[in-house]
Amino acid sequence: MNEENSQRIKKIFPFLFCILGVGIIATPYYIYPVCEYLIYQRMICSYTALAEAILGLLIIGLALGMFFLKTRKALLGISLVLIFLGILVILGPSLVGYCPSPEMPCHKYTVPALRIEGAVLSLLAFFSFFVHFRQRTQHR
Repeated sequence: MNEENSQRIKKIFPFLFCILGVGIIATPYYIYPVCEYLIYQRMICSYTALAEAILGLLIIGLALGMFFLKTRKALLGISLVLIFLGILVILGPSLVGYCPSPEMPCHKYTVPALRIEGAVLSLLAFFSFFVHFRQRTQHR
């Protein structure tokens, strides 16, 4: 990969992480709302939605940090934290809880969507880590 393509790819990562962060926030409230935001009362899945929104805000904050921090160590560190946050997005519904009935909207739609978003985030963050790690070793 030449230097110009490498720089282009590095500029895309923060943008993609911001989009994923917004998606993780929007999923339990607007895209596939949890039970409380449809016709049901407040349930355990409402707390999962709140936890996922907090994770989404952290992801957006780290993505914005990638825009401004340009040192290799900072970018590697942010990528590692984003991998961890992606895993937390995947595990969040199981750790906090969601409705046990397979017929509830959170069980049927929200949780699978969040797990997919978390997996995409972790894979993208791993790729970001790899690209930034390789940057130094290529120039030796």
